[in-house]
Amino acid sequence: MQNVSSVNSGKLSQYSRAHVDMLLYNVAQKMDDKIV
Repeated sequence: MQNVSSVNSGKLSQYSRAHVDMLLYNVAQKMDDKIV
């Protein structure tokens, strides 16, 4: 059971990181649009 828990948390952290990266990327694009 411990192995399953660690694998699930690993997937969750990877997803969270990717999601945050996407949000930051979108914000950066919007900032660029405003500057231009």
